[in-house]
Amino acid sequence: MPEAYEGEVMWGQSRASLITYVERVTFDRPEGWDQMPDQEKRQWYEKWRESEAGRAFEAEQRRRHRDRQHFGFAIQHDGTFRIEDVPPGQYDLRVSLWKPTTDNRPHFNEPIGQYHQTLTVDPGDTPLELGLLEMSLPTPKPTAAASSQP
Repeated sequence: MPEAYEGEVMWGQSRASLITYVERVTFDRPEGWDQMPDQEKRQWYEKWRESEAGRAFEAEQRRRHRDRQHFGFAIQHDGTFRIEDVPPGQYDLRVSLWKPTTDNRPHFNEPIGQYHQTLTVDPGDTPLELGLLEMSLPTPKPTAAASSQP
C-alpha cells in the first residue's frame, strides 16, 4: 500500500486484471496541436476520423484490441493472488484498490492505491513470481476547468 494511506484495506473491493498488452498507436496531429483549445482539438479530430486516414486508424485500433485476452482475478485477504493458465505473451497487470465502503457492499468508493506493470509470460509451467508489488496513490483526475487536453 502507499505509505501515505493508513486506513483499512479490503482486498475483496479491488479491481485486478491481466490483459494482453497492445502497443499504443498514435495518429499524426496537425502543427500547433499543443496550443489548440480543447474544443478546436475535438472538432479537428471529429473531422479527421471521417477521412480515409482516420477510418484506417480506427480500423487498426479495433483490430489490435479484438483479440485481447482478459484475465480477471481475486486478491486474497493477505494481498496475494494467482492467475492460472495464462498463455505465453506480453501483458499489462493492473490493480486498483478502493477505500472500504461504510456498508461493505462491493462497489467502488474512493481510490486508495494503484499498480501497473507490463510483464512477459514465458512458455512453460514455471510460475512467474512477481514478489512484492508496491502500489502508488492514484493521480487525481483534472477537473473540467483545469483540463487542457481533450
